[in-house]
Amino acid sequence: MAQDKSDKARKNNEYTDDSEKKESKEIIIERDVESEVKRSYLDYAMSVIVGRALPDVRDGLKPVHRRILYGMLDLGLDSNKAYKKCAR
Repeated sequence: MAQDKSDKARKNNEYTDDSEKKESKEIIIERDVESEVKRSYLDYAMSVIVGRALPDVRDGLKPVHRRILYGMLDLGLDSNKAYKKCAR
């Protein structure tokens, strides 16, 4: 009985491997590592600059400042209310 289970598992693995081989028709393109790293880093840097470092046109806030102000609003920290200690 245990041998039957192991035979089925092995057949399932073989079937899975064959189906993966049939389904995956990958095209491997050789590229120079240095140029690929430069391109990838430039893409990442531009996404960071656009997404985090540049203020939004609508309100002039960066995402981090918008999160801080939203957190303050959520906690009820307004300029017209009494001071609250941060460590509570």
